[in-house]
Amino acid sequence: GMPAPGPAAFAAMAGDPAAMPQVHGAAATAVASMVPAAGSSSPPAGGGGDLTLDAIERAAIAATLAQFNGNISHAAKTLGISRAALYRKLGKHGI
Repeated sequence: GMPAPGPAAFAAMAGDPAAMPQVHGAAATAVASMVPAAGSSSPPAGGGGDLTLDAIERAAIAATLAQFNGNISHAAKTLGISRAALYRKLGKHGI
């Protein structure tokens, strides 16, 4: 699983823009693991060949939820969407 959010995550939730890159780290790592290395024609290990917008969205949502231990309000705020929109996306992706 993902580690619990650290001080940077809480600073970002409090509105500290300098902390935002660390909060998005988990989502960026999840998406980066899906993208083949430059010059590589094969998908990354772990089945990353399904690089669709839906797959990227699902990975970002799952990573953000894990970062905030399933807290919908914090995850939605970090993703820049409403809680209702996040619930719709959770249903869409079966998360």
